Amino acid sequence: MFDNPQQEMQFRAEMVTGLAEQFLEDWAGTNAEGGDADDHHRHAEALEDFTAIRPLLEAAPQMLETLKAVERAFGRVERLPQDDKPGGAKVRVLYQVRTAILKAGGRS
Repeated sequence: MFDNPQQEMQFRAEMVTGLAEQFLEDWAGTNAEGGDADDHHRHAEALEDFTAIRPLLEAAPQMLETLKAVERAFGRVERLPQDDKPGGAKVRVLYQVRTAILKAGGRS
């Protein structure tokens, strides 16, 4: 179905954002028909949270490809300098981002 892992990840990111949008639209419709102030407040918070995280979800496939390119250029992230070496803190952050993306995809 997919030519490469990036296409699959892009598809999944789009699917998740589409599902979230549909959920929030349905919730807004339910609130328009009724619902108390707390429900309206929870919906507004959820919409704000989704709006904040959506760009990250959409960018995840490209971020993963970028991290893979860093690994190809410099070797495995785990073998790069640690915090006590120049640039070590940046490498640790790259490793954490890569790990988070892989975990989100069900891999480690």
